[in-house]
Amino acid sequence: MQFGLSKPLQKFLKIKQLLPADMSCPFYCWSLHRTKYHGRSTLIAMNISNRYALLFTGLQSADWEDIDGLVLDGIKQAFLREGYSNEQTGQYLKAAGAVEFSKLHGDKALAGLKSIISMLKWLDVALVDGQFFQPLLSRELNSESCYSFDYDDYGYPSEFLAKDMQRVLQTDSS
Repeated sequence: MQFGLSKPLQKFLKIKQLLPADMSCPFYCWSLHRTKYHGRSTLIAMNISNRYALLFTGLQSADWEDIDGLVLDGIKQAFLREGYSNEQTGQYLKAAGAVEFSKLHGDKALAGLKSIISMLKWLDVALVDGQFFQPLLSRELNSESCYSFDYDDYGYPSEFLAKDMQRVLQTDSS
């Protein structure tokens, strides 16, 4: 699994060298960016294939040190909330492999992140105190029509995710 870091996030994390982005399987690639939401330090994680987004707020300095664990836990929580079983979520994570930090996955990934940042400016969703992953805000972002990397038409990130998961689960059961 590749986590493509935005340049501001790479600088903030003080990571000097990143792997080149590998676009061979975008469903296992996520773009990560640091921003502010309601004055809180916020991490956006966006899937490259389907533009499915996760938001994490209220991160302190020490929390950024385990960014890969934070995002993996968020993926698990989000997939379970979408109705996937622990087994199906585990299949996805196993197929994705170990986390590697890379450069962003091209202009479309950057455009997707910019679109999410714009949406955050007008969204006013109550934050869940005491936890980083924000399921209500993430669900709101995933219910907005968008254009994604792997699909030729507009649609909803949650629907694109369902198509990707169906494809992966069928491949694993064959």
